[in-house]
Amino acid sequence: MGDPYRRVLLAAPTTNHGLGMAIDVIPLGLEYIASYIEPHVDEVAVIDMAKEKKSFDRILRSFKPDIVGVAIHSAGEHYRGLEMLGQIRDYGVPSVVGGYHATSFLERLFPYADMLVRREGEETFKEIVQGREKKDILGLSYLEWTSGKIPKGDLNLLPGNGNGNGHGNGNGHGNGNGNGKEWRISHNPDRPFIKDLDSIPFPARHLRRYKYSIYWDPDRGRDIITFSRGCWAKCTFCCEPMMSEARQRFRSPQNIIREVDEMVAYHRGRPLCTFIVDPNLVGNPKIMEQIVDLLLERDYDIEFGGHARADMIAKYPDLVRKMIRAGICGYEMGIETTNPEELKNTKKGMKTTEYHHIAAGNINRWGGASGGTFVIGLPGQTEEQIKTFPDYAKSIGLQGTAYGIATPYPGTEFWNELHAQGRIFETDWEKFDEMHSTFKVDGLTSERIEELATFNMARFWGMDTYIEQERVRMIKTGRKQSLVRFISNQVFGVHFASTVGDRLQKDRLIRHALIALDGYTTPRTEEYTRRVKLNDVVEMRRFLKILGEQKIQVTTRHQGEPVMSLILKTNKKEVEYIKTTKGVENDATLHFTLDVDDLQKGYTQYQIARKMLKSNRGPGRRRALLRLIAAGLIEVAAHQGKKTARRITGRKRPEGGVHMPTPCS
Repeated sequence: MGDPYRRVLLAAPTTNHGLGMAIDVIPLGLEYIASYIEPHVDEVAVIDMAKEKKSFDRILRSFKPDIVGVAIHSAGEHYRGLEMLGQIRDYGVPSVVGGYHATSFLERLFPYADMLVRREGEETFKEIVQGREKKDILGLSYLEWTSGKIPKGDLNLLPGNGNGNGHGNGNGHGNGNGNGKEWRISHNPDRPFIKDLDSIPFPARHLRRYKYSIYWDPDRGRDIITFSRGCWAKCTFCCEPMMSEARQRFRSPQNIIREVDEMVAYHRGRPLCTFIVDPNLVGNPKIMEQIVDLLLERDYDIEFGGHARADMIAKYPDLVRKMIRAGICGYEMGIETTNPEELKNTKKGMKTTEYHHIAAGNINRWGGASGGTFVIGLPGQTEEQIKTFPDYAKSIGLQGTAYGIATPYPGTEFWNELHAQGRIFETDWEKFDEMHSTFKVDGLTSERIEELATFNMARFWGMDTYIEQERVRMIKTGRKQSLVRFISNQVFGVHFASTVGDRLQKDRLIRHALIALDGYTTPRTEEYTRRVKLNDVVEMRRFLKILGEQKIQVTTRHQGEPVMSLILKTNKKEVEYIKTTKGVENDATLHFTLDVDDLQKGYTQYQIARKMLKSNRGPGRRRALLRLIAAGLIEVAAHQGKKTARRITGRKRPEGGVHMPTPCS
């Protein structure tokens, strides 16, 4: 038994979060580790470099840890994780790494890391900080320097770096040696999974140093929770079969509700938006029903969202109804594809796509938010098939979708198959984020696959989608959305799309913007809005009365030529229709232009808005603009007045709606 470690620093690297860039990702795994080891150390701190303002070097110097743990869950965190591990070695204390990516790709993390915790980490990390001999700790892989000297500085210069084959039989089990001349890796046997999840202390929220939020719903606090661990499905593209051996373990409903009580107390009773991070939310319907009954007794103002299988949501409609009543209203389902044969090839475990339609209907019927993710670029897919995904999503009733590019993550069956075929061409781990093409697909270039993802997002997320979300939301809330909140959601959507585009397709931003405009232009918008009026789901009587009869047109241009126009026709009582069209219509009473080329000129949002306002020229348009501004200012004042009144009176449920949780990679 060695000396115990007394000061422990746990850190999460910053990363591109792929499809999850719209939300702050809380390092729940590190908070679990912190609560588990807290009784055994003098001090533990949890650092999230995505939120931290200080440099990691400065944190090391100020906290003075005896040991540092780094969580690397996704391939996108690979390089930043290695950089942090190098800084820890230079500082002169041992490093421990863990997480999904670390477990599945451990040979690439040595010799940067000193120790690596495979799979579930609480018990293994506790034994490390207690000073137990490395060779006796189950679930641990560790590095030994045969030269007798631990080097500092650039480890890229070390012989054999990154190529250690201590992976043993290929899954990180057993014993083996790295092929570097100065170091070797040892792998202890696997640690059994924790049988009683109720024995694990709740995550150490009291150590949280940052404010986490969801940008589209700032009135609500942000948190995450887990009801179970693992998943019994065996999807070839998912890391869970490797991480949990296709098993799902459940906490007791009583244990879960105690954590919910603690979470509400931590946020001082503030309304919450909470994501349940289980890979399979309804993995056990009986347990879920017991959880729901306990939530209904509390009647907390919490909007839960989570990942769910379409077949489970389809098979248990009464349970779904109760879940939505209890606040579990956002569902992100892995739709994946429209082709049953592709579902079979990916071992999704669903023999038919009929579940898709039934599941969305079960959610929508009771005012929940039905969301689904599709996978673009699976072997055998064609451009024609991929382009049908948004219309398919509409036909089955989904209120929200995301289109992730098929990504082979290390440790998955999908990776093993493609790697064996030599089809993985990408070597930049930051592009393994479900938003870049990383392997060869017959008949489609990587550039075209990425363009199709952009096209599909724009084709689905038209104005009709946002209106349909509000229509379904009214089933649960019984009231219209405020105009200010509705417009805020649109502004957020545009800002998010442009930000993601700039970060992920910087060199091809204009090309992707034009593809998005092409996808956005569809007769479906006008057909829908003539049937379902915007003013039927958004409170805008006062606004329309002031604005009056107008035809508002926003035209996007490229190199001075019009590309697409969004048109909104109003009278004093209703919004008659909304349409998208190529080119320009000449009878608009308000006409604003937006230059696509400005996206690469570094303009601020304020500068772009000012340019758009100045572009509204023509007979009578200045007077119409004044009416629009006056109507808008009055709506903002009324909205702020209601928010103030809610704070004073303490009304429990603020205006808001059911929002689909943004998909995470």
